[in-house]
Amino acid sequence: MRSVFLALLVAFFATGVAAHVARSNSLRDEKLTFNPTNVHVKRLAHTPRTLTNAQRLARGLNPARPQLRSSRRLAGRGGPSLTPTTTSTSTDTPTGTDTTTSTDTPTSTDTATSTDTPTTTSTDTTTSTDTATSTSPTPTPTCTAHTGVLELTGGSYNGYVSSETNSFGEYSVTTDASEALQVQYQECDGAVSYGPINFKTLNGLSTYPYLGGIVGFSSSSDNLASNSPNYVYLGGTQESAAGAPPQRGANSFSAASGTAKDYESAIWSVDPTTGAFTAHWVNTDGTSSAPTIMVVQDAIVLTDDTFRFIQTYGDAVIVSLTFAESSSAAVPPQATSSA
Repeated sequence: MRSVFLALLVAFFATGVAAHVARSNSLRDEKLTFNPTNVHVKRLAHTPRTLTNAQRLARGLNPARPQLRSSRRLAGRGGPSLTPTTTSTSTDTPTGTDTTTSTDTPTSTDTATSTDTPTTTSTDTTTSTDTATSTSPTPTPTCTAHTGVLELTGGSYNGYVSSETNSFGEYSVTTDASEALQVQYQECDGAVSYGPINFKTLNGLSTYPYLGGIVGFSSSSDNLASNSPNYVYLGGTQESAAGAPPQRGANSFSAASGTAKDYESAIWSVDPTTGAFTAHWVNTDGTSSAPTIMVVQDAIVLTDDTFRFIQTYGDAVIVSLTFAESSSAAVPPQATSSA
């Protein structure tokens, strides 16, 4: 009888402990979700893919070819004749006076008067006007705008960072080159581009024109470090200074989800030889992290500890990014920030 009682008591405690663990795990999983759940997301505006020639030139791109609205040839327009006009008048009078007037464009006038008197008068008048306009030379631009796309490879992925975002304002992946996100950075005064620098998006989110990192929804802080599953999304942000810690302000994730999160934009480096595209995140205490880039669900994220992240949020694929340059052009400083 006693043994039966002890068995029932052990079973009771075991059941209670299992229920507590299951309930704790359920609450933990519900809290630590990669993206928020049961929220109404706001649709964000994207930059039109067709840019005006002024916008293209400001971004260091070549002008687009003109589109003819009609196949009919344009009729020639009438204009003034380019043939010079010459007028000559000769008059002979009994008094011995001979006057000749000749006009040829450009204007030149010669007048001669002769009479049969002891006094002879000769007048030669020439009028010439030459006007030259000079302007000061335009200062030579000191910056080069580099434009291209971000190739994404790793695991089963072989594509590009997409110009489209998911419903939470996070950039995703595409295999269609025509849908790739076009980015641009400036290299000024011969400085190398190892970074960290800002990358502007040309056909991404119009209100948030910089490619930045946005603190993840379930990150416990703004810091990326080992032994932490914290992460940041790739999304659209405003511009932040190189070396600055996370900033409070407008970004695509906060606008879409309604959840305020901090961001950084000047976190990128690109190898000018290989195009290798890497990130450098600045923590709130000034220390920095060189996070790994991963694809999770339909988003691209950065994390310092891939093991802790996968253990917490599930499967992820480690990928690498490469800047594939399509064009470059000399521009005045800050020309890439104009729309």
